[in-house]
Amino acid sequence: MKREEKTAKNIYNQPRYYTSFSDDFVKTKTVCSVVVDEKYKYIPKSKIVRFFRNCLYYIFAYPAVKIIDRIYYGVKIYGKKNLKGIRGALLVGNHSSVFDGCFASVEVSGPRKNYIVANKDAIEVPVGRFFTKAFGALPVPDTAKGLINLNNSVVELLKKGNRVTVFPEAHIWPYYTGIRPFPSVSFHYAVKANVPVVPFVISYRLRNGKNKMAKKPKINITILKPIYPDQTLPSSVSKEKLAENSYLQIKNILDNANAPALYNYIKAE
Repeated sequence: MKREEKTAKNIYNQPRYYTSFSDDFVKTKTVCSVVVDEKYKYIPKSKIVRFFRNCLYYIFAYPAVKIIDRIYYGVKIYGKKNLKGIRGALLVGNHSSVFDGCFASVEVSGPRKNYIVANKDAIEVPVGRFFTKAFGALPVPDTAKGLINLNNSVVELLKKGNRVTVFPEAHIWPYYTGIRPFPSVSFHYAVKANVPVVPFVISYRLRNGKNKMAKKPKINITILKPIYPDQTLPSSVSKEKLAENSYLQIKNILDNANAPALYNYIKAE
């Protein structure tokens, strides 16, 4: 068989059927099981561990991802000035790529270090788990006490001037051009640490040149203005407002992006 016959062109608006917004369209292959409970160390105390993770991140992972972003994904950044002067912040974005965490760390927050609240499988992948830990992966725990541990760790990181990314949609829908519901639960981090929420949007554009419809879309990342929690309101109300405002601002960008749809997500009857 000729090489050309093996390469199938991307067909835009391919139907993908879902039953609920919690459906997963990306499966991660894991080779080990890690227990994440109240004893899990989200913030390493050892200076040696932190040193080697920073070396792995800044010397290898960061530049490699930067190159992949530009060459493979064709990333363009807009609104970087909206993060100027902001240290501790909760970054929130739509979740439409397996590379979203890398986009958040390298393109949105970078070169400033970023941490990412992620599914536990991020630290269970072969070899790659060392890079995801260096990238600041904060795995969702298995237990209720573990959740308290995660919450305390995230708030501590934010109060110390770090940036932490969450994806409220939780599940990856590749190349999805819309937005799914934003539960308010993750926004309590910003309220408790009294730091702003900075929404960012991942949208798509067609590639130029011949056979542009035979290639996956390129990526635009738009960083929006910070939204500050209203500390005069009860925390439950304040986090709801943060979630609603973030959702509406991201939705506004996506609604006006005129993005090409590689997949057409259809609700199954």
